[in-house]
Amino acid sequence: MKNKIIILSMILLVILSLTSIFVLAPSPILGQLNWYPLETWEKRVCAETFTSDYFLNNPNGGHSDIIDERIYDLTIAADAELRNTSFIDEDGNSEYLLNMGWYIQGLNPANNKNVKYKILLMPNRDYLDLGEGTTEKEFTLSTGESDYYSAYTTEFYTSGRLILDISGRSETYNFNIINIKE
Repeated sequence: MKNKIIILSMILLVILSLTSIFVLAPSPILGQLNWYPLETWEKRVCAETFTSDYFLNNPNGGHSDIIDERIYDLTIAADAELRNTSFIDEDGNSEYLLNMGWYIQGLNPANNKNVKYKILLMPNRDYLDLGEGTTEKEFTLSTGESDYYSAYTTEFYTSGRLILDISGRSETYNFNIINIKE
């Protein structure tokens, strides 16, 4: 019995030692990202001037003094780029490669509201085909939604709008499309 306790103690000691090595060791990912140390002025600029739609209608700014009070109920990310290519279509028009990714997620797991969304590309006001010939998709805030789109186009898009219909209430989020010239 005493030998079992010693062996179990040794195994526990090895596990705790390995755990502390991994917890205390610097993350190898940070070195791979080639991040640089942030200057004080960079932190200040981001903290004082970072804005969103929330600031427009909130006299207290974008923070809360109540611990764990959520300011936002929704997280949205949209990333789009338009790349120049050397291709032309059958009519002799230049073709661009449009790449887009997006992510929409409710922050409250109990919020199971239905959400419909569509993506409007500007300045032409073209709705993005979200698959199977539809320009609108539906999901719930608790499950979230993410997707990726890539296609050649002759249209030169500069921005877009993510249009949400959350249980009958419409919300619009604008984003830029980055033009990449190669």
